[in-house]
Amino acid sequence: MRRVAIAERDNWRARAAEAGFRFHTIDGAPYWDESAYYAFTLRQIENDLEDPSAELHAMALDLVGEVVASEALMAQLAIPEPFRDWIAESWRRRDPHLYGRLDFAYDGKGPAKLYELNYDTPTSLYEASFFQWQWLEDQRNRGVLPQQADQFNSLHETLVERFAELSARLPPPLYFSAVRESEEDQGTVAYLRDCAAQAGLHGAAIAIEDIGLSVDGRFTDLDDVVIGSLFKLYPLEDLMQEEFGAA
Repeated sequence: MRRVAIAERDNWRARAAEAGFRFHTIDGAPYWDESAYYAFTLRQIENDLEDPSAELHAMALDLVGEVVASEALMAQLAIPEPFRDWIAESWRRRDPHLYGRLDFAYDGKGPAKLYELNYDTPTSLYEASFFQWQWLEDQRNRGVLPQQADQFNSLHETLVERFAELSARLPPPLYFSAVRESEEDQGTVAYLRDCAAQAGLHGAAIAIEDIGLSVDGRFTDLDDVVIGSLFKLYPLEDLMQEEFGAA
């Protein structure tokens, strides 16, 4: 693995605006940085990143099965008691999941080491897939990078495939939700809506604050339409502390 300094594109802010990438700067500080890139060998990608990712994901799923069978482990993980059966039943039904993020430490000399799993509110998705790919194409077209240079992740293609796999299991109408004022979260769910649309699933957007509750306990949109399926980018630990979360 090499960290390679490179001149940023003169027009990258305009490119970001064209692509709807509004959170490239957050609270006045740069969030997107293209003053350097990382170059990997194929062995590093396959053996040091992809293989540990698959193994750690499998270990996490094994752990969930152990946790939901144990009140003591649920308590140790600070899962509030009223939500424990709900979580356990979801796991036993094998309710589908969409994606998660694994945060690694990696020095190029051995398998990546896990910092954390974020399977509840993972962001960094749009910029790591679409906008990074756009950067790569621009640099190849300008001759700065060789034509055979490639992006090591296939996030976009895999997300579209995953939505296609899930389509038969998602009762309509489908909605995507995040906090209204969070540009990063709203940008992430807008990207996921686009991926779903490319798989033939057309979902609407709704702010998490605008979700209502019908008299018979079902979630609704602002027109009182019952929500069939929902992707929410909102922390469960916060939801569990809120009055609305009990529903």
